[in-house]
Amino acid sequence: MSYSFGKTARCFLDAGLHPVIAVVSTEPAFGDALAGLALTMVENAHPEDGISSSIAIGLRALPKTIDGALVGVADQPYLTAEAVEALVRAFLPGRIVRPALR
Repeated sequence: MSYSFGKTARCFLDAGLHPVIAVVSTEPAFGDALAGLALTMVENAHPEDGISSSIAIGLRALPKTIDGALVGVADQPYLTAEAVEALVRAFLPGRIVRPALR
């Protein structure tokens, strides 16, 4: 899983997203997978509380001036920077944008 975590973060960064906030558990493998990347890591001390707790932690870590947020999960082996860029281009304030298969 740590490989996928690093890959997902790199896709977000390669798509030009800034800031990128990575919510990680206390397990060192996750932090190791992200070492050297231009992102902010915040820890979820209770990942057993579910993904919603990680999303809440990540959203709280964002600057207050941000217009929107793209939420992703670590296990996205087919994610590409191009797909992330397409989501960003489709963004409209006040709307939820989601990917769809063609």
